[in-house]
Amino acid sequence: MLRISFFSVCHIFPLAILSLHFRCFSSVKRGFESVRKNDQNDSNDTFTEAEMHQIEQAHEQFLLFNEKGNLQRVSELDIAVLYRNHRKIVFDSREKLFYKYDSQTGLWDPKEDVELEKDVTDFSINFFYSMGMLTAFQKLGHHTMKKVMEVLKTRVCEDKFFEKSEVAAEHWVHLANGVVEFNPANLQWELKPFSPQYRSRSRIEIDYDPDAKARRFLDELIKPAMNDEDWGLLQEYMGQCLMGPNISQTIILLTGTPGGGKSCIVDILRRVVGPRNCAELRLQHGYGRFEVSHYVGKKLLVGSDVPSDFLNRKSAGRLKAYTGNEILNVEYKCSKQFGEIIGNFNIVITSNSSLQVRLDNDAGAFARRIRWIRLVNPPPKNPIPNFDELLFNTEGSGLVNLALEGAKRVICNGGKILPTPAQKERVALLLEETDPVKLFVRDYIFTCEGADMTMKELWNDFNSIREARDFMPIERRVFNKILPDVIEACFHCMPRNDIQRAGGQQRGFRGITFRPMLAANR
Repeated sequence: MLRISFFSVCHIFPLAILSLHFRCFSSVKRGFESVRKNDQNDSNDTFTEAEMHQIEQAHEQFLLFNEKGNLQRVSELDIAVLYRNHRKIVFDSREKLFYKYDSQTGLWDPKEDVELEKDVTDFSINFFYSMGMLTAFQKLGHHTMKKVMEVLKTRVCEDKFFEKSEVAAEHWVHLANGVVEFNPANLQWELKPFSPQYRSRSRIEIDYDPDAKARRFLDELIKPAMNDEDWGLLQEYMGQCLMGPNISQTIILLTGTPGGGKSCIVDILRRVVGPRNCAELRLQHGYGRFEVSHYVGKKLLVGSDVPSDFLNRKSAGRLKAYTGNEILNVEYKCSKQFGEIIGNFNIVITSNSSLQVRLDNDAGAFARRIRWIRLVNPPPKNPIPNFDELLFNTEGSGLVNLALEGAKRVICNGGKILPTPAQKERVALLLEETDPVKLFVRDYIFTCEGADMTMKELWNDFNSIREARDFMPIERRVFNKILPDVIEACFHCMPRNDIQRAGGQQRGFRGITFRPMLAANR
């Protein structure tokens, strides 16, 4: 019979527990060694002798023990501060997003919370391993790292971070081999090295070569498609897209010949600006909860091959907010965070037909913003497949130089893209032809001494000819709001409330009448 004394149990059991603990700890250590080795290639974390000495002298600031001397938790504040000191990182309080600087590209890249939490965790593992604080590994759980992330936001938080640059140059463009700055003294673009002070989060993936040309782009695509005035307008807009903000607060409409080169021009513009810097313009979702979140960090919004009624929607009014430097509220899907961005996007819209514009009594705002280029020349007889890709690959640097020349003109014009008289008249005609109330008054209302008309009669007459003239439908509320201004401008008649009809006095006008038979002779 085997006898086990109480003395033996008291001595053997702690030794067994200690041995088991040692084996488990060794396993944990080897696991973290493996993690550290796997991440070693992606990590450039080095700790100075001064940091190591300071931590060795006051390691209790990172490791917090209880009264019994057992490790209770790690210090979230000190880990967050140490991470900030070894990373160029910022939390934009307006957009509610983290951004981390990449010295290889010169970009401040957006980081999801999950992605950044992984980087902070790997950094902490590397740090505690370097300091020999292996007992801290067991405290680097998800709950602790979430606290570190919350503290980190308070350490690196800045408001409107990307709205102000730390460099002296006011205008610059971020390219693949550096940043070109505009020098107002000699009116030239000058290449500079990457720097976090530019606070750039988008770049053009093309090298800057001041001697590069784009002859095929001009000779085979632009010249057959449009005249010199329209090319000058498009060139300036290309330059504005490269710089980023829509400083002219304008919108480009490209309409006309099917197969005439509209899509190819826009595809080249997308490639030059960079696909990651572009987004689809979806006016049908303009008032959607999450729509604006798709535009964070974008330079160019594109509506390709849209139908004729694309701008005849209630949400067309959002175009003024997207281009007018207004503050837009951002709500992120699957997140409780809300933010804000500035509406200064460049917008290009293409269509095979003339667009109807929903004016809502604000024709002046659209007249100031719209720049309309019509492609009226016939399409090429032998189109080249994937011509946009070919031009981008062979003349990319030349395309950038053309755009930079356009950007220089925009800067010298005080941030304006000025239309020629012909371009102004073209836009005025577009807005006039898509304003059903103005067309109704122009073609069907005449002066007549002694006559009068009520608002109700005018509304009924408008609807009687609307379908025949293919006028776009509008609400009666909008009609009643727009009509008095139009009649006043055409006939100098003011609305009044004493038009006699059966049942009493009504609102209307004196001195005008409706004559549909004379409309054809006007």
